Amino acid sequence: MDKAYPLSTPMVVRLLEVSKNPFRPMEEGEEIFDPEVPYLSAIGVLMYLANATRPDIAFSVNLLARYSSSLTERHWNGIKHILRYLKGTIDMGLFYTNKASPDLVGHADAGALATFTRFFPHMKRRYDYGILIFVLTFSMVTVSGYRVDEILELAHQRLSTILIGAATCMIVSLVICPVWAGEDLHKLISSHLEKLATFLEGFGSEYFSFSENDQSGKTSKEDKKGFLEAYKTVLNSKATEESLANFAWWEPGHGCFRLRHPWKQYLKIGVLARECACHLQALSGYFNSKPQAPTEFHKTIQEACKKMSIESSKLLKELSTSIKTMTQPSSSSATHLHHSKAAVDDFKIILTTTQTLLYSNKLDLLQIFPAITVASILIDVINCLEKILEAVEELSVQAHFMKAKNNEVSVASPPPPQHHQLLHRGIVKPVIDVDDIEGGAAVAYSAPEVKPPAGK
Repeated sequence: MDKAYPLSTPMVVRLLEVSKNPFRPMEEGEEIFDPEVPYLSAIGVLMYLANATRPDIAFSVNLLARYSSSLTERHWNGIKHILRYLKGTIDMGLFYTNKASPDLVGHADAGALATFTRFFPHMKRRYDYGILIFVLTFSMVTVSGYRVDEILELAHQRLSTILIGAATCMIVSLVICPVWAGEDLHKLISSHLEKLATFLEGFGSEYFSFSENDQSGKTSKEDKKGFLEAYKTVLNSKATEESLANFAWWEPGHGCFRLRHPWKQYLKIGVLARECACHLQALSGYFNSKPQAPTEFHKTIQEACKKMSIESSKLLKELSTSIKTMTQPSSSSATHLHHSKAAVDDFKIILTTTQTLLYSNKLDLLQIFPAITVASILIDVINCLEKILEAVEELSVQAHFMKAKNNEVSVASPPPPQHHQLLHRGIVKPVIDVDDIEGGAAVAYSAPEVKPPAGK
């Protein structure tokens, strides 16, 4: 090897593909290399050299030592590669002398404290971005006096360079090309409510439509997929919202966003929006199980359930517009919520009329159970929307939103209740009757009292 060409690396590049890795184990059908080759002797000499003065070849030697009992020509070529590397770097290595002073030369990292502060959850949640910038930018390594004579002068130069760079970044980010995390969070929350409204509007129009020409007038699969998939981005928005809120907390006052803007209230609305999206996730599972031949019960609850879905959609759109335009929720928001609750009352009254049919076995519980489940999920959605309305009203107060135009009716005072009109003639008045059931148990149910129309 004394006449071999020198190399600059101790081993060839290893590939992730096992079949192309030159240091892979002996494969099936591959013969063991010439046993007379001094492979073990070379490994022993190189290990001694790696432990003494050449630690740069330690990994390569240890890797090749694994195949001492089943070496191939590839492994022997690896030994020769290390020898050619040693020939090219013969003047490198650790040098021990008895004349030098035993002083240790070390390094001190000024960013160690900043690194350890990231282990505290409160610091990481709120100040993680600032700590990372400090570790990557403001940490200075103090080098021994053997390299630098004036360490304070070097520190002053580096600190001045860092301050100039930070000031340049601040000017560009605030004046020339501003990027506001608070504005992005504001738009994100508004878009979340709009996506929820789109789903409820599409679900109410599609699931509760039982017309005879439904097949000819049904929307395309792409349109259905649009409102079925849009709300799913709300489910995974927690990390983005918290990150934007942390960035916005550091931003100065700008535009409509004051210095102490209530960013935490946006996070509260985001939590409620994700809770509502979870209910919509359950509703989407029932969309594909829409009954092809609806029963009389499905047709009876069609108007009430469709009204719940449509009015909830209108309420969410009103709240989304209120946040987007930074105006207080108008009186129509409370009106839509009141209409939704009125539809819930209609549905409950319809349920009381079906109890007698269930007792007389005129209705099959398994057939009407999916429809009742869908309606109960819609009721949970309405309860969740009431909380969202309260959160948006609180946000409008804390952020000093402008008053909406033509807002003559107070939001807190909904319209007076009216009689619930059902699909059949007359007004249903529930009456509670108690009958004895076999076994001594008492069951309460409501019997409908229908006023016949005049003239009959």
